Amino acid sequence: MTDQILISIFVLSVAIIGYHYIIYPVLLSFINITRYSLPKYFHRNYIPSLKDEALPSIHIIIPAYNEERYIRDRILNLAIIDYPEDRFKITVISDGSEDDTYRAALNAVSLPECKHLNIDIHALEENIGKIAIINQFVPAQNSDIIVLSDVSAITSINCLLIIAAYFQQDKRVGAICGNYQFVPVQPSGEQAYWNYQRRIKIQESMLGSTIGLHGAFYAFRSELFQTIPHDTINDDVILPLSIIRQGFKCLYDPRLITIELEPSSDQMNFQRRVRIAAGNLQQSIRNMDLLSPRHGRLAFNFFSGKFLRPFIPLLLICSFISSILLATDYLFFLSVIFILLALTTSTLYYLLTDSQPDSKIAKTLFYIVAGHIAMTLGVFSYAFHSPHKRWRKIKSSPRLEEPRT
Repeated sequence: MTDQILISIFVLSVAIIGYHYIIYPVLLSFINITRYSLPKYFHRNYIPSLKDEALPSIHIIIPAYNEERYIRDRILNLAIIDYPEDRFKITVISDGSEDDTYRAALNAVSLPECKHLNIDIHALEENIGKIAIINQFVPAQNSDIIVLSDVSAITSINCLLIIAAYFQQDKRVGAICGNYQFVPVQPSGEQAYWNYQRRIKIQESMLGSTIGLHGAFYAFRSELFQTIPHDTINDDVILPLSIIRQGFKCLYDPRLITIELEPSSDQMNFQRRVRIAAGNLQQSIRNMDLLSPRHGRLAFNFFSGKFLRPFIPLLLICSFISSILLATDYLFFLSVIFILLALTTSTLYYLLTDSQPDSKIAKTLFYIVAGHIAMTLGVFSYAFHSPHKRWRKIKSSPRLEEPRT
């Protein structure tokens, strides 16, 4: 293979990677020259009025697996949300939990401050997975809007009023999500990544639709729901895409705040990123038709923001191999190899020792490189084994299950 071909492979690989991470966000900022206008919502202040009758009915569905630690706080959080009691329902499903999630939920509902909630608690004898729960419980509801939420994510008291404003004021809006934050505050690298993702979602919304939503808390019109394939990994991408395909918009509102309470170790975070990477490849393969120019701005968003992502590991490997083959003749490529090996080796050390570097810059580099290692593992594991597993958290000690009610 000639040097010219190898250099072309290296330049093309780096150019595509740079387009995905840098040029695409810059293009979004240039395309979106209009001001991002957020709809005004009804400031109810917990005071019932005639305007309550015009608000859409909302049903929050919360799958829960081994969530004994957080289910009480989540239900108490729901109890202080400002929305008419007769327009607001909740369903909590303990998905074959091996701890006391079900009992803890019942105890929370019995508290005086939760007596007003219209809430059902279900206990499934076996773990069927989040996708199966969505497919089973969403079609069974008759509310105007469905909200899917994690147990460990609490939401702002005005969240449902903001959601209602979108669906009332624009009939083209099919789904909505918001600002995703963490307690405790994330390491600098992870914080920078989420800030980067938030900016992209805002810009994509300005362009028409954001492709993926934050799975911890998002809402959609119930009549737009379509059954999700049972082996889906990332429901918060596949479900919004099905809504966009029907001609509706999926938007992002930074005022719609969701706070993740559950701290995650580096190991848990790494495993989560491996799973998401596998889902990225799955959604890219299954939605390749969206690359057609007939989809216009959606094709641009999907190609630039989602489709390219699972192929980044392959591009990195191509750039690394071409650098090795060129290193004997070009000092530049020898430097590239040294830098890549140094970053990868140090990141693997921190991952294996469950530690992090000290400086802010080093932490950011660690997060970026660790993310690409996780992405590589997730993409290749899905490509060669298709190892879809039902969503699970670290299990607590097994306990007797409560009977189904």
